[in-house]
Amino acid sequence: MADEQLDNVVAETRPRAGTTSVPMMRSLTPGTESALPIYKFVLTGGPCAGKTTSLDRLSSYFRERGFRVYMVPEASTLLQTGGAYVMDLKATDVLNFQWQILSTQIALEDAFMSLAKDTNCPCVILCDRGAMDGSAYMSPDQWEELKVLHDLDTVTLRDTRYNAVFHLVTAANGAESYYSLENNSTRSETLQQAIDADNRLCHAWVGHPKFFVFDNSTGFESKMQRLISTAANLTGLPSTVKTAKKYLLTSLPPSWPIHVEEFEVEKVYLSVLPTTDGKPQILRDQGL
Repeated sequence: MADEQLDNVVAETRPRAGTTSVPMMRSLTPGTESALPIYKFVLTGGPCAGKTTSLDRLSSYFRERGFRVYMVPEASTLLQTGGAYVMDLKATDVLNFQWQILSTQIALEDAFMSLAKDTNCPCVILCDRGAMDGSAYMSPDQWEELKVLHDLDTVTLRDTRYNAVFHLVTAANGAESYYSLENNSTRSETLQQAIDADNRLCHAWVGHPKFFVFDNSTGFESKMQRLISTAANLTGLPSTVKTAKKYLLTSLPPSWPIHVEEFEVEKVYLSVLPTTDGKPQILRDQGL
């Protein structure tokens, strides 16, 4: 896919300078308004995108501001550094390998969420990759088969487990001179393979209501600042102002030149007594 086409995929969610801030998010913990919040963010992206540095920067940023920070390790790296190599598998075994990665990822996330709920302070959970990443390394048919076998659905995995998804674009796309295989023993991708993997991972998360892509159009330090500013804004901390753009089309094209995710959104306006702030009660349901 051409770079300009990939830019169109994420035009709505890429943080840019503007006059309207990114809406502050509700935490993933339901309850009373006085409940201490827990925010859960995914960091994903292709090889050599700055994920490790991003995790360190975000962790330090939130800890300095009074948050307890939990960092969920990448399940795939845990398994591969433990001796489970995908190249050893036959094609028929890939499905089980990806399920073990996914189930490990979910178990780790749930364990940290349980611990966060027992913490008497605001929390941020940073996930090194998330539940949808594995779909980028399977064919669409394999992904559908895995979901059927384990009673999963895309909307639940993608949209309900995380407050926001931060996709860091690989250095292979836009910062080629910085692309390196040296800082990750499990990494072996060429430049083009890294770009292809990055595109698949980006497509896997399209549809999440808070999906942000951080490209290499600026220097690396500016890339980190854009990431931190977005995360800070989502949790209500002071930050530089950003805006998200949405477009209303007068008509639908016969086909899309880029990857899109189609879903239906149902809004129900409740006919009840007015609330104290004068705003109507709204239920919003999103699904495929």
